[in-house]
Amino acid sequence: MPDERILLVTGTDGPGIEEAARAAVRHLTGDNPPAESLEIFRERLDLSPVELLTGATQAILSPPFLGGDKTVWLHLDGGFPTEGAAKGRAENAAAALRRLAEALDAGLPASISLVLSGTQDRKTPLQRLPAAVEKAGGRVRLLNRPEFGNFGWERDMAAIIRRRAAEKKMDLPEDVVEYLLDILGTDTGRLSAELEKLLCHAGGPGQPVTLANAQAVCLGDGEANDWTLLDALRTRNHQLIWAELGSRLAREKDPDSAVLRLLGLLSREFSAMLQLQVFAQTRGLRSARDAEFAIGRLTPEEKAALLRKGFTFLGMNSFPLKKLMPSLGTWSGRDLVRLIPAVRDAWWAVVSGAASDKRTVLESVLLQLKA
Repeated sequence: MPDERILLVTGTDGPGIEEAARAAVRHLTGDNPPAESLEIFRERLDLSPVELLTGATQAILSPPFLGGDKTVWLHLDGGFPTEGAAKGRAENAAAALRRLAEALDAGLPASISLVLSGTQDRKTPLQRLPAAVEKAGGRVRLLNRPEFGNFGWERDMAAIIRRRAAEKKMDLPEDVVEYLLDILGTDTGRLSAELEKLLCHAGGPGQPVTLANAQAVCLGDGEANDWTLLDALRTRNHQLIWAELGSRLAREKDPDSAVLRLLGLLSREFSAMLQLQVFAQTRGLRSARDAEFAIGRLTPEEKAALLRKGFTFLGMNSFPLKKLMPSLGTWSGRDLVRLIPAVRDAWWAVVSGAASDKRTVLESVLLQLKA
């Protein structure tokens, strides 16, 4: 079994990592620990990364002055020198991380517990710590935020919603999970606040939660998002498509990057729509309701065979699959065969740098929706 005194919580889900680390520290120290039993090391403007790491390393090697147990929480989140930083600063931070790893390898005093937390990507030094923690017998917990538009993001986000709810002793029915997925997308930062509101409205931990509870207090933030834009696309609501696009891009810090992402979403969505069209035609299905019923009756073996044949839309979560169904009555196969190459060419023009005005490229594709 892993040594529960040593825990690393990392990944790309910053809010989830913070919440999980706080819960781990609270489990080790209690709700109101005495000052000498907890030392927290978190980045500050007056503290360099090397000073932060050095201080934490010294803390885990020093038992409490008055005896007893001590927990050290080292929060490493951004601000660390990476490949683009000055060579000296990057090397110093890397050396400080090595000293921390060596301290773990040598073994912690019996009275010391260590919680490490922070986001991680390929460019940060934090990627070196998981191996050191596992070698020391500790536990590594990886929490990643789903990327909107990637295959399976709905399933992954729904799993995060269920897990975070379970941690608050909330048992969410499927329709509540789907509702939260609809208003949050992949915004894990808002999830905790929405669950707290829902918990209070339902009457506290262990109380049944209903869709009515969620609709009463979890109203979203009123901002347009990619999910609502895709809803407008599926129902071929041209006025709403343009309104959502304008609102979405107006709020983006990097509109060019948003255009590229939206073109990717359009490509995947049109592909899924075309697969649904072919599925329905080959089975003589006349309506979205018929298609949804037929998909629900597929055996696991039949679904696996269809997935191997390229009907990847069948691998969607039940909620986005249901959202896809209206496209069967609003889009024709001829439309989709025409639009898929247009989106592909637009995406290539943006990603290759051939287009100087990326928004215009996206808008030119959307203009073709009415053709």
